[in-house]
Amino acid sequence: MNDDISRKIHARAKLLMDARCAAPDLNFADADSDAEVRRQVVSAVLGDKFVVGRTDDYVLASFDYIVEEGKVAPYRAPVVPRPVRRH
Repeated sequence: MNDDISRKIHARAKLLMDARCAAPDLNFADADSDAEVRRQVVSAVLGDKFVVGRTDDYVLASFDYIVEEGKVAPYRAPVVPRPVRRH
């Protein structure tokens, strides 16, 4: 029984470490399941179209791809309006 709990804790910790590397700006404190963590990461790195309407297995495969390839969520700089120059 203790080995099973240890394995689950180790797997969750590895998932969270991989998720933090791929999407350092996300907060996983409210994520209730591993699938939810994976969905957040895939959405942040690849976009919502890789999550919406997709199965957990598809999201898992996408998450594994992100981790194996070292993909990272793009930095999203704030949009700052600039004055328009007219000639």
